[in-house]
Amino acid sequence: PGCSFDDEKFPEIVRAFVHDKKCNYYFYAAEHFVSQSAFVTQNSGCANDLDTVIRLEELDDGLAELAEKVGKVQSCDMGDSNSASNKPGGLPSESQTMAILKQIPDLMKDICMIYAQDFICYDYELPVECEGLF
Repeated sequence: PGCSFDDEKFPEIVRAFVHDKKCNYYFYAAEHFVSQSAFVTQNSGCANDLDTVIRLEELDDGLAELAEKVGKVQSCDMGDSNSASNKPGGLPSESQTMAILKQIPDLMKDICMIYAQDFICYDYELPVECEGLF
């Protein structure tokens, strides 16, 4: 099914999303926006040492590295089912979302603070708008 989207309302939607995430409100599919640091540390008890961190955007390479560490060979690739090409048309793209965040620097800074541990611990590139925050 086709989707339609009002581009004029997009900045307002991004602002509301960042507000809800900043305030840690639960919203539909909120678990998809949990920081990677939270996934690593959310279990009870003492944390185990990590010797392999697999970034989702480098999943196949990360799984191959993990397989090698445990003496196995990775024999399959993970499918890419969450790409823009698999989503319905008419939805805002990643680049449109980034453009809104760049137009409203305070929102970009909020996003950087929400995901600060991920930027630091997993070596994600920090947007220019967030340099010097931490």
